[in-house]
Amino acid sequence: MIYRCQNAAKNSKILPDIFSVVIVTAFADSSVNLQLRFWIENPSDQYSFMELY
Repeated sequence: MIYRCQNAAKNSKILPDIFSVVIVTAFADSSVNLQLRFWIENPSDQYSFMELY
């Protein structure tokens, strides 16, 4: 997850002035499920990020 957060921080489409947030979505049997949320400049790009992060 740290790797993905670092990659997201380097992406030029993600707005750097607004903090990204990591949210715990579930405590599974053998994992903790997390979700990375961030703001992007162009809303039409939202679906391209779903594949990357």
